[in-house]
Amino acid sequence: MALSPGDRIGLYVIQGVLGSGGTASVYRATHDRMNRTVALKVIHIGVDADFRQRFLREAQIVGALDHPNIVPIYDFDDSGDTPFLIMKLIGGPTLKSVLTQGSLSPDRIVEICRQVAAALDYAHDRNVLHRDVKPSNILLDEQGTPYLSDFGLARVTHAPDSTISEGMLLGTPYYIAPEQVLGHGVDRRADNYSLGVVLYEMLTGRVPFSAGTPYTILQNHVHTDLPRPRLVNPNIPDSVEAVLLRALAKDREQRFDRAGELIAAMEEAYRSEHLLAATASSKRGDHSEGLPIPKGEPDVLPLQPHPTRPILVSSSTTQTGSSPSRRPRMPQAVIVGLALCLIAAVFLGVAAMRQRSGAPDPETAQIPMIEVREVSLIEAQLNRREAPEDPLAYLELAQAQFADGLAHRAEATLQEGAAYTDRLLSYWLTAAEISLRSRQYATAIRIFAQILEDAGTTSQYPVVRDQVGQVLYRLAGEASRLSAGEILGVTQELRQEVSPLIASLIARAFIVTENYRLAELTIFRALAQESSLPEAHLILGELRFRQEEFDQAKAEWNLARSAVDAPEWVQQAAQLNLITLPQ
Repeated sequence: MALSPGDRIGLYVIQGVLGSGGTASVYRATHDRMNRTVALKVIHIGVDADFRQRFLREAQIVGALDHPNIVPIYDFDDSGDTPFLIMKLIGGPTLKSVLTQGSLSPDRIVEICRQVAAALDYAHDRNVLHRDVKPSNILLDEQGTPYLSDFGLARVTHAPDSTISEGMLLGTPYYIAPEQVLGHGVDRRADNYSLGVVLYEMLTGRVPFSAGTPYTILQNHVHTDLPRPRLVNPNIPDSVEAVLLRALAKDREQRFDRAGELIAAMEEAYRSEHLLAATASSKRGDHSEGLPIPKGEPDVLPLQPHPTRPILVSSSTTQTGSSPSRRPRMPQAVIVGLALCLIAAVFLGVAAMRQRSGAPDPETAQIPMIEVREVSLIEAQLNRREAPEDPLAYLELAQAQFADGLAHRAEATLQEGAAYTDRLLSYWLTAAEISLRSRQYATAIRIFAQILEDAGTTSQYPVVRDQVGQVLYRLAGEASRLSAGEILGVTQELRQEVSPLIASLIARAFIVTENYRLAELTIFRALAQESSLPEAHLILGELRFRQEEFDQAKAEWNLARSAVDAPEWVQQAAQLNLITLPQ
């Protein structure tokens, strides 16, 4: 229900709207009898019960907090159809809007973050986690005092109702901690990580990860090395950069335990560089005193290895995205080859799903892999001779032949061994993994395509589609380590016709490499063959998101989410993208 000036809700008269999102709006309102101006937060009619419960929890949590840098709640009413919160009206801008005006001085950065950190430590000491620290949730009053606001995603640790959001991904992708993405238990260090991202943005003029869909950004927080702050802004001192690197460590054990410790370290680093004023600066600060922030996007300098790996959507994770740096466009032939080779990388992830039994796990419904030993070519030949009807002997021999550069013989060996197995899917998935490990990418891709085709008319197709499709989706965007010659060689070996599912994933690779026209043509070709394919709608939504056509992206993701045959990972990926769309 949208409210207009003059409307009444309880004892309050609406004066105007302060802001609105997908689930709630905030209005300037006046108490009818006390003549006090407040901020009135109303949830929209039709929001789900979970959000309504979070709204109630916000009132209960914040109502119990009393800190000069936390927006206080004066009143709350959920007795009618329109629950609302009454909060102190903060008359100034958000930190987000302040940052759009230019860089802040070191004194002002430290002053703002010191008070925000004090508010976080106060809440943490009372077992309250905020879980959505970001510049738009930091309000500045007319004197420049910062206030931490919007505890709608907050949680009381160890409380009876603390499982309300367990298993859900809550937070804003740009500022979220890796452990939140992974669905692990979170503690105060997750909020401290988010504060570190805010500091990073204040010092560099950008967040660490912003390229791609929300799904991509989340995966970057988990796996992608942090863009070094001094490469973004060379004016940042080394000592300050060291503080940021610790604050944004992937491993929370390496971060600051308290937000106040983070800011104290930042202040000391600046003071050691003689970049802080001898006396406290004005609260309003002076944008002209800030360290200049260069234009353009830097390269990423790796800090430490974070091996990529497929992660199930059910644990709230995403695919590895492309580098934040903008790529130059490549020739179409090279791009096509790159797209297909990116898809080949799926089988590197399939190894993580290896099982030892001969039937799908009843809990995961995954096709098990076959364990293959690494043996010499001579030993493998002897084993095959002794057990000519054992498919494992053929897999071991093919692996040894690939290792000795006998690729054609290895392919023939794999074909021969398939005649002796009663577990064809497990056999060929394992064969594809062996091919990938041996850098026989075209062979691996052909096997994968054949697996989907052969399973297409069987009862096992949904399992194959789910198991292989979700790994493909996450790994299709990874950069290939192949040379241009290898890419073109693989392209020439592959057949031209592919299934709609594979075409959709090729389109995703085009999206990652910013060839949007090719992506559109490819995805439309897939939809022409299978108009309701949920994977295709999921990926078309990502294309529309990249093109900033957010309404169309929303429509495509809704189609993917609601499709009756959509794999669970597709539904969850679409849902995650929907809840993180710009409001």
